[in-house]
Amino acid sequence: MAKATELTFRTRNVFHLSSGISLICRWRPFEDRPVESVSARDDAPRKTCRKKTNFVFIKVHKAGGTAMCQLFFRFGLRHRLNFVLPNGSSDTTWFNLGWPNPLKEGQYMRRINDEPFNILTNHAVYSRDVFQRIMPNDTAYLAILREPFSHLKSAMNYYNLPGKYRLPRKDAITAFLRRPSFYEGPYRSRRRQRFSHTNLMAHDMGIKFSARLDTEYVERYVTRLDREFLLVLILEYLDESLVLLKRYMCWDMEDILYKKIYSGNYDLKSVIATPELRQKHEKWSKADYILYRHFNRSLWTKINREGQDFWAEVRTFRDMHARTTRFCRTGEGRENQTARLVFDQTPWTQRVHIDFEFCRLLRSGYAPMRHQAHVIRKSRLQGLRSTGI
Repeated sequence: MAKATELTFRTRNVFHLSSGISLICRWRPFEDRPVESVSARDDAPRKTCRKKTNFVFIKVHKAGGTAMCQLFFRFGLRHRLNFVLPNGSSDTTWFNLGWPNPLKEGQYMRRINDEPFNILTNHAVYSRDVFQRIMPNDTAYLAILREPFSHLKSAMNYYNLPGKYRLPRKDAITAFLRRPSFYEGPYRSRRRQRFSHTNLMAHDMGIKFSARLDTEYVERYVTRLDREFLLVLILEYLDESLVLLKRYMCWDMEDILYKKIYSGNYDLKSVIATPELRQKHEKWSKADYILYRHFNRSLWTKINREGQDFWAEVRTFRDMHARTTRFCRTGEGRENQTARLVFDQTPWTQRVHIDFEFCRLLRSGYAPMRHQAHVIRKSRLQGLRSTGI
């Protein structure tokens, strides 16, 4: 495991992210500067490669997407990358990029001086044709999925579906799965809602509600997704997924450190997925099950190709993640601006320095960092307008 020590001196090689506003004056596209990953240095512990900085992440609802977006926004802000951001028009919001419909031109903030976009990670329905018109050719496509019955419980709790669907208070999930169309249909009809809150994974990945039960179509579509996506993370195996992401994207260990999102306890969380309930759920949400099973198998196929040192790297990452979380949440990294947490070099990463600014970003939520990205983009656009560009 990586050895960790606390230091009280400022290290020259540590990247210090100032406030979002101070970055505006010296902003330069990432592509205009050398991209130095730990693996690109002469003393790097692993082979030379170049960090991938162009990617789309499909933020699947209620599947751990918020924690991942927090990670991706931190990565983009630290490396001064350009985000595809909602423009707040009447048919979108600051959270969504066209969702629940495919993204359209005019729903996102325009480019600046023809700089390429690097990251698209707000809620958006997957559409390769749409994204290819926006993103560079070398864009990597990523997503995250969750075990479907667990996903159903989370969605029903978060969106208060027992109340919206007028379900019996007792055994709401059991009642819903007995007659899902009876309970969900009227609600969707009243709201003219094309998507289903109980089939969100399929919808976010681009499968229409009307096609979710067509096994042959869904399987063909998922096979196509497998070709188009570099990696689909699985929430139940998040650490393994992130270490694989690090290897595929040539990132550093600190790039995949994440803030755990605690959902707390709720009544529906304790519902047991009996064989009968699971069978009924799969009958209603077939596409979700096909997606999850396919990409869960795909994840483990990819992991098995990585060799035995993969598991040693996962253990190293978990140790680093646990120590960094303690340091940033309750330790010196929360109050002491000169404190440092240093992890020695390992076979998978150069020496890692965790400082006060990194802790600030790690503790920060998805919404504040998204807002910071908006402030930077709006300020740069206003600067262009003031110069007549």
